[in-house]
Amino acid sequence: MLPKTLKFHLLIWIFLGISSSQLSAQDTQNIDQELDELLKAEGFDIDLNGELLTEEDLSELLDNNALGDLFKESNWELDLKIRAGLGYGDNVLYGAFEDVSSGYFLGSVDGLYYRTKDDDWNAFVYFFGEHLEYFENVDSGRLYVTQGQLSRITKDQKQNLGLSATHLFYDQVFDASADLDTFNSLGVSAHQIEVEPFVDFYLPNESEFRIQGLFSGSRFEDSYDDSDSLGALVRLKRPFGELTTVTVEYFFEDRNFLERASRDSEGFAIDGETRLQIGIATITLKVDEKEPEGWSFRSELSHYSQRDQEAGFTDFDRIRISQKASKSWDEWELYLAGRYTWFDHLVRIAEFGGDDLMYRRVFEATLALTREISDQTSIFFESQYERNRSNSPDNIFSATRLVIGLERAL
Repeated sequence: MLPKTLKFHLLIWIFLGISSSQLSAQDTQNIDQELDELLKAEGFDIDLNGELLTEEDLSELLDNNALGDLFKESNWELDLKIRAGLGYGDNVLYGAFEDVSSGYFLGSVDGLYYRTKDDDWNAFVYFFGEHLEYFENVDSGRLYVTQGQLSRITKDQKQNLGLSATHLFYDQVFDASADLDTFNSLGVSAHQIEVEPFVDFYLPNESEFRIQGLFSGSRFEDSYDDSDSLGALVRLKRPFGELTTVTVEYFFEDRNFLERASRDSEGFAIDGETRLQIGIATITLKVDEKEPEGWSFRSELSHYSQRDQEAGFTDFDRIRISQKASKSWDEWELYLAGRYTWFDHLVRIAEFGGDDLMYRRVFEATLALTREISDQTSIFFESQYERNRSNSPDNIFSATRLVIGLERAL
């Protein structure tokens, strides 16, 4: 097998042979001498006699098939998938007092452009775009995600150093009560940028330990919610046998809002801008089925703690348990997911003038079924259900979505 270094120089040599008329005689002579030395250093007893390599020379040197493989070798590969479907939602605005139902058109593209060359460098660019066009008097929804990552394994194969950057743009209505601690639904248009340097340490027993930083900024159409964040993550992943993996991680974020004022227990603005301290502890158990067409399971338990450094209106603790399962057989793929979340607020009261602190209980379920109808085309069906219960009337609602469509890999 020809060494990588020599392959690279030979490829450059072919280019020089094509464009040698642009080189001076002295340049050509110097390059001739360098390649002569390189070939001899690699063990090839070949004297170029001051001439550039021709394609015939390379064919004889590499053998007839290797030359073609050299030119056909690609360092990057693209996986692309598009979706289109029709759906229906009985409460597309996640309203607590007025349910707005509507059919809609769904279109999405999902792609991964990644480096395939087998060396110490790894890189990929991931992109996702989704558009929802409602048939009723509801604004369309858009979501775009672009993420790039570059990493390199050290020579001793014990560390992996990397940098990840992500850009998100969303313009949609979604249920904000579950994570943003605001009204039960919210229409937003915003850009979010995240930069995350990381280091992976490869430990004995195939364990992996990661340290990761976060530099993030969010800019909304309404600048009231603009914020900047600094954060850090530590993660330990350890396999147990061939099929089971346990992951434990802790994430901390310091989020500063640029204009949002703090609020007291009843929601009235007070002096001082909102600054949140967020901590998330998660343990995940993943079990893969030994057979290719068996079940795979993913169980997760997490605790989310949010504290406002001023009055504490947005202080709450969240415990979430989730279970996912997937199975493939013949031309079918099945995905099931369920999640239950407990929210307990520490300062915010449930109703104006009352004494009870607000709590919420959220149940979510997802069913997705895909059937392959040709080598690259599948038909899919998805159903999502969410039920939100609380002692605050603003946070009591249910919502169901159904969509069916075609998926094609390009």
